Amino acid sequence: MKIKQFAILFTLIAIVIVSGCVADLSPREIAKATDVGQAFFRAYPNAELNAGKYPIAFMRPFIEDLQKSCPDIELKEYWRISAYDLDSDLSAVIWIDAESMEPTCFLKSSDIRLPERNYNITIADLPKNSILLSPLNLAMVVVSDPWIQTVGNDVKLEARVFNLGDVSTGPFLTEFRYDGSIIYAETVSDLKPATGVGPNDEPKPAAIIQTDWSNSEAGYHDITVQSGDYVSAMRSLYLYDDGIDLALMGDVIYDYGNYLYDKAIEQEIISFKAGIPLMNLGSTDSESFDFEIRDPDIGEVIYTSSSPGIEGGRDSRVNTNYFTLNISLRENTSYYLKNLVLNIDPENKITEVDETNNMKEFTVVIPKKADLVTQNSIGVKPGARLTLSVYVKNKGTVGTNDFIVQLWSNGLIDEKIVNLEPTQDIFVDFVWDGATVGEHNFKIVVDSDDDVEEADETNNVAFVYNQRISQTDFSGR
Repeated sequence: MKIKQFAILFTLIAIVIVSGCVADLSPREIAKATDVGQAFFRAYPNAELNAGKYPIAFMRPFIEDLQKSCPDIELKEYWRISAYDLDSDLSAVIWIDAESMEPTCFLKSSDIRLPERNYNITIADLPKNSILLSPLNLAMVVVSDPWIQTVGNDVKLEARVFNLGDVSTGPFLTEFRYDGSIIYAETVSDLKPATGVGPNDEPKPAAIIQTDWSNSEAGYHDITVQSGDYVSAMRSLYLYDDGIDLALMGDVIYDYGNYLYDKAIEQEIISFKAGIPLMNLGSTDSESFDFEIRDPDIGEVIYTSSSPGIEGGRDSRVNTNYFTLNISLRENTSYYLKNLVLNIDPENKITEVDETNNMKEFTVVIPKKADLVTQNSIGVKPGARLTLSVYVKNKGTVGTNDFIVQLWSNGLIDEKIVNLEPTQDIFVDFVWDGATVGEHNFKIVVDSDDDVEEADETNNVAFVYNQRISQTDFSGR
């Protein structure tokens, strides 16, 4: 689309409307709002998100290599946000300008390989690719990602600090922060340059910073540690030693399908489904359990189902089937709004360590706009003239005016003008006279001239790779 390059800005503006201003957002929130962040977490919802603040001294050794992939990167302070999926071993890295808080660079693989120093050091506990070629005669303090350590019933925070420079540091302050507050501070009197490798493939010498932590609620906690100018942050998990604790973790992900106006009851209705993130914060496996969704406006349960048991310390995502919601426009706005209440194990059939985290209120917001989508697939219709079929749907709540659908493969194959009613879907056929036998890559563009105002302007392009066209597809030639 014409405005595809503004997708990131569009997403951030949408968040600004809700949250106030970009400056109030954390680097993690900004990164997750970008196209790369959204796409990565849709594909890998269990990925870990880590954040580290890189001062100028930290950036200087590898800025030239980084600029080869990211020409807009300058020698200044940045946040480096990395998303890593353990199962697939895939990662995405987003660099955010620390002053303007604007996303500047996106990398969809492991980061730049940096030159090694004149001694062999690997740092398993540090953020990936944080081994730097430091300038001469400069101390360089870096710190590992903080983690939560359980010793019996005691909870401790721990991080290790290293000097990857060439001279001693002198005294410097190291702080643990949680929820915006300093929970522990310790001054390291001096740290000599690392000259070897310790037991865990980490540099030595190292300063070990550890403190007891009174906040011992089970769950994920965003812990930040700053040592000198270097900041590292990590989402760490603490589990109860015994028992079961079913908890709602994160936001409910929802989608909507068919929309209609029921004249009999004079009510707008939409089909709706939700993805519910759950976790067992205890160490004991749970049995299967029920959950329900309640509509507080009518005081009734509108959906019930059950979930398989969850192993201790494991997370799970439960997806509902489509069910109907009565919706109405919020006053003086152009969107539908519905408040719902989710409750897991509503009859308390499972004994839990904590019974207070089983209920969650969430709000469904559906813009009163069209929303055009397509799919990463193409149908092939054999014939004397090969025809390719593309799926297009308006999943929005209003109809569209005329818009253009394009099909590309080494150039524009053809474009068609269509329009769609709310939730209507069609297949658009394209005759491809230049088709040849073999594998082909295609790009599908919906509303290429941006003629339709949509709820989501970032989902109008799809790619199909290695589509096989065989000789039998040319029947009649």
